[in-house]
Amino acid sequence: MNALENFHRWLKGLLLFSCLLPFVSRGPVFAQCTLTGSEYQVNTYVQDFQDSASVAGLTGSGSLVTWEGSGHDGSCNGVYCQRFSFRNRLVLNFGPGYGLYQYDQAGGWKQWNTVSPSDMVTVDLNGDDADELIAAFPGYGLYIKDSANDWQPINTFIPEGIISFRNGIACDYGSAYGQWLWDRTRGWRQINAFDPGKMIAADIDRDAEDELVTSFVGYGLYYYDVPGVWTQINTVIPEHMIPLNSGIVCDFGAAHGLWYWTQAGGWEPLNAVDPEQMLAVDINNDGTDELVASFDAYGLYWRYETGPWTPINTVIPENVIRLNSGLACDFGATYGLWIWTQTGGWVQRTPLDPEQMTVVDIDKDSVEELVVSFSGYGLYSFDETDSWQLLNAVVPVDMKPCIYKPDYVPCLSDDTCMDGQVCDRSECLSCCPGSTGVCIDVCCGRCQAKPSCKDQTYSRACREDADCTCGINVITKECDYGIAECINELQQCPDFCTGIAGNLEIVCKDNQCVQVVKPTGCTTDADCRYGAEWCEDGACVACDNSGVFCDLYCKNGMIDRRNGCQPCICRRDYVPCLSDEACGDGQICDRSECLSCCPGSTGACILACCGKCVDKLGGFCGWSSNASCASDADCMTGGCSGQVCQSINEEPVITTCEWTECYSAEAYGVICGCINATCQWR
Repeated sequence: MNALENFHRWLKGLLLFSCLLPFVSRGPVFAQCTLTGSEYQVNTYVQDFQDSASVAGLTGSGSLVTWEGSGHDGSCNGVYCQRFSFRNRLVLNFGPGYGLYQYDQAGGWKQWNTVSPSDMVTVDLNGDDADELIAAFPGYGLYIKDSANDWQPINTFIPEGIISFRNGIACDYGSAYGQWLWDRTRGWRQINAFDPGKMIAADIDRDAEDELVTSFVGYGLYYYDVPGVWTQINTVIPEHMIPLNSGIVCDFGAAHGLWYWTQAGGWEPLNAVDPEQMLAVDINNDGTDELVASFDAYGLYWRYETGPWTPINTVIPENVIRLNSGLACDFGATYGLWIWTQTGGWVQRTPLDPEQMTVVDIDKDSVEELVVSFSGYGLYSFDETDSWQLLNAVVPVDMKPCIYKPDYVPCLSDDTCMDGQVCDRSECLSCCPGSTGVCIDVCCGRCQAKPSCKDQTYSRACREDADCTCGINVITKECDYGIAECINELQQCPDFCTGIAGNLEIVCKDNQCVQVVKPTGCTTDADCRYGAEWCEDGACVACDNSGVFCDLYCKNGMIDRRNGCQPCICRRDYVPCLSDEACGDGQICDRSECLSCCPGSTGACILACCGKCVDKLGGFCGWSSNASCASDADCMTGGCSGQVCQSINEEPVITTCEWTECYSAEAYGVICGCINATCQWR
């Protein structure tokens, strides 16, 4: 065996330490460093070769590991990357009488609010590798807080459900308001008027960004991508669903069982039995999550994406969570708390019955610890040294792990801070004006916080258009718009500030700087950008392309396509009906809508006016642009599935690429041609 083969064999068990281990060429060269934390395994794939590894520390917490490998995903050579970040701060709701607290092993307890929230979620909104907390306070509304700012209100309404989504949150505001997204850059935007059932975020189209997966009672299961398109993936409502690698696992109940869905492969049955619980965890250390599920009367099982089910316990846990590459299981008062790993099997940690469990790297050693509350005993943490540590004698109502912000220095008085700093709201902050901009008194008089340019309410306050500018935010260093104090307009973000086509501008509206579309003069839709705008009140405005839910809002009343746009607007002339008698002269009730039955008027009927209407196209579901034509030669089929009849003089119509049988013109015996000087299916 040559030296290169020896190195490949050695590299198969690649380990990551809390220092840098650079590799050059085909041989290892180690930097001088001191091991400051526990080692943990990055890659256990041993077939073919694993080579050219590179490790880098991330700002705040965690590491990024890349390497070259062969055969890992069934293909030839490729570059693989994993990010390792650890949550090392807890936010705990101790309920009425105590309120909201933050805890970490270095700084201890810090009260964040005397009010107890009804719901809370953590998300890294500003990209600083530190989570911000979003909490709903009954009687007050929805607020956001990070380690550098006070509480900031973002809504006066309390959502029925809230999850983190990309760089913001997705909120269920019920039947009165529907489903909304919020992030710090774009604020609030409604994405659906329907009342969501269950919501999760999962990268189901393999584009490295999560999509929002939502169920709607009476309609089915859909996912939403940020460009604004809803796609239906099932008509059945799941009882429960979780992300698994690049897909989702859905529990469809006793009638349908357990199914796995991916964008590439569609639906795959996993089990006909209805699961009690399920979670995703890399239980065999192969770099890919496996599915762990419990089945009533059968026990606890796990399986590969494409492999068999493997039993790991005949007892059903009351609660189960992932702990590093294993499981922490609450088996109730009869059995207590157990931990399971692929290598060590089952180990009992305490005979007590836990109330709640979470995992968090609370001592910042790059290994997550188990945090558990026990009724009558309090809140404890358990680490890899097999020792329990009491954190609090009070049992919390709810607790969430957060990623720790590294520059946070806790304090009780000014004496515990460095020169040029004061203890402000239990945190050491600079009090010298101009250094960090957090104080307005003389250095080092008592610190008074002034609004930060990270606060959009402050940074975008204006009286007139001239107050607003666009460029780089002086605090966040990101593209932003607002007042000159907070925005460096010498550092430009052209696409962000003015739009790719130069059609955006910043104005002052309701005393806030906002970004709007520049008004463009027009007389018809043809004066506006095809597929993106139409003409309203003499100005080109963005057309409504919300798409798939049009038929749910308006049934058959969706307006015809305009200027290449697929709108979601109820047609003004739409008249619903149950029978012909409900319609006017020269009309009949066709598919619950009053339509003319005279051939040539709408193309919907083939009998004489006004005999009973017969649908010419049967179940065919293609559509027509109704563009002008002189003969059949002026018309052609378009769209990704050939479902569009359009003019050869129009821009190509862009549609989503899915296929249904009702798109087949040949199967339904229809052709795209010129009828009454417009391109239509016939």
